[in-house]
Amino acid sequence: WIGRSNCRATTRSRMKIVNVIGNGESRKGFDLKQLSGTVIGCNAIYRDFAPDILCASDQSMCKEIRESDYAGPLYTRPDWNKKFNALAYKELPWTGKQKYDDPWHMNTGPHAINIACKENPDRIVLIGFDISGSKDNPDKINNYYKDSVNYDKASHRRIPPSHWHPQLNNFFRLHPDIEFVYVQPINPDIPKEWGQNTNVTITDYQNLGKYT
Repeated sequence: WIGRSNCRATTRSRMKIVNVIGNGESRKGFDLKQLSGTVIGCNAIYRDFAPDILCASDQSMCKEIRESDYAGPLYTRPDWNKKFNALAYKELPWTGKQKYDDPWHMNTGPHAINIACKENPDRIVLIGFDISGSKDNPDKINNYYKDSVNYDKASHRRIPPSHWHPQLNNFFRLHPDIEFVYVQPINPDIPKEWGQNTNVTITDYQNLGKYT
């Protein structure tokens, strides 16, 4: 089963919490500065908020980041990490023959989660990992930074989440000692396979304070 937001939240004062911030539109209006613990961000988040660790998979985004004032550690693909004076993404905790098992076919968010897992936290809070399309148009791209440099137009069709479902599920399944808190608006469409993990809690932004 997957726990709901009214479940008991473990005492935070003794916990190591890592927050991983995706750029789904659901996080609009949420103040990231109120988070406690380490914050790992993805791509253009640095434009509005400086995470403790930043991840970017595309060379164009790495170039933008390196031309900015962001001074924290940057992770990217091992194919070009040295080119951007960045750290290489960490090895995945699984292998497989499916396309979604190949690190090259994994976007920035799952790589950021993998880095969070390597921090050996008690809890990982996932914010902005939207698995649906835009709220106003479900078939269109769901991204906080759409229509900006290095991002697709708002009219672009969304990427099907079929790879994200098993990728995230693998992190949940292979790290049973980590509590994962997945933050989404009320009544999100949760993949069925996630329900097999007892270490996953689904909550919304109104109740997120219980876990951060």
